[in-house]
Amino acid sequence: MTDDIRPLPASGTILRHRLPRFSSFYVKNFRWFYVSQLFLFFGSWMHQTAQAWLVYSLTGSPLYLGLLGAIMSLPMLLLTLAGGLMADRFKKRDIIIASQLLSIIPVCILAFLTKSGNIQIWQISVLAFLCGCFEAIDAPSRQTFMYQIVGKKHILNAIAVSSTAFNIARIIAPLVSGFIIKEYGVAPCFYIRAICFLPSVFVLQKIIISVELNDFESNGIKADFIDCIKFIKQDKVILGLILTVTAISLFCLPFAQFLPIFADRVFHMGSKALGYLMTSIGIGALIASLIIASAREIFNKRVYMTISGLLFPLTIIVFTLTTNIIAAVCLLVCTGAFTLCMMALTNSFIQIRVADAIRGRVMSVYIMMVLGIMPIGYLLMGYMSDILGTKNAIMINCSLCMVSFIGLRVLWRKG
Repeated sequence: MTDDIRPLPASGTILRHRLPRFSSFYVKNFRWFYVSQLFLFFGSWMHQTAQAWLVYSLTGSPLYLGLLGAIMSLPMLLLTLAGGLMADRFKKRDIIIASQLLSIIPVCILAFLTKSGNIQIWQISVLAFLCGCFEAIDAPSRQTFMYQIVGKKHILNAIAVSSTAFNIARIIAPLVSGFIIKEYGVAPCFYIRAICFLPSVFVLQKIIISVELNDFESNGIKADFIDCIKFIKQDKVILGLILTVTAISLFCLPFAQFLPIFADRVFHMGSKALGYLMTSIGIGALIASLIIASAREIFNKRVYMTISGLLFPLTIIVFTLTTNIIAAVCLLVCTGAFTLCMMALTNSFIQIRVADAIRGRVMSVYIMMVLGIMPIGYLLMGYMSDILGTKNAIMINCSLCMVSFIGLRVLWRKG
């Protein structure tokens, strides 16, 4: 690796065995990568907030919100393994740039149809699926590209720092979206999302990687996938962690798709409340990511994963019981913090544990279980919401998540 890395502080400043705070920022290429993430995530959250409100405005149905979430996430289930194979075979930066440029097309079509007033649910669904396809190809390359930039020593810090970009956007973009939707309608949010891809691509081109880490020799697509699955099955720690995030993604994470219902029916504040609720999750995640990024080293990672993995579904359950917007915001801040802690530590733990030649495929399985399993989760929660009510559906699913987490914890207790 020949990245331009700033000299670390002198040994008199920090202990030799400890990294400086925000150590990944000492890598020049990572600083460029971080800037690209800011643009990308801001546009993504603008899109997600506006799209959820558009669907709810057209249908008023939690079932359709769940269906939209499923359609958006289905490509993660279908294509992420292919994206992981591409990440192991080809230049990761080229894959990321190509996927972002192609994503502009469906976003612009969505903006045009919305502005014309002729938008229909089936059109939103098709375009959401196309966007999801490009994201599914992009995701494994993005995760492993970050490891390639910073290396094993800085990967947890890089994940946490990158999460600050994600959550800064998560805080600002929904608030901006709520204002734009109220004053100008939904379409401008989609145009902004399309524009955000361009500076992100420009910044990514500033990253110079002289040596690619793709030392992977293919035995054929089928054999490459089988090798990946065998590796995961043999490593009980990685298997346990991947099954754990599967349970989280199936039962817990889909709850955010149903926040428009709470904004409208519980807090009676419309898109303004939706902005508050989505932003509060981002604030909590940002706080957690800053804490992790500023820590020179984190010991007892499994203890923190266990605590956060149990507490974040509990905070969601309590959220469903409150009718006070201030209490709801505080609870979702805690939800965001615990979720970020669990996911960042799990991501870094897996990336450090696997070899370069198979990392793209293993991370594609991880991403598939985090994001690709959500179609089932969205449909399950949407269907249960129609029958039992949204509050009861979320409470039941989060309770199942806690039970599953306790049962799976034994698999990654040792190793």
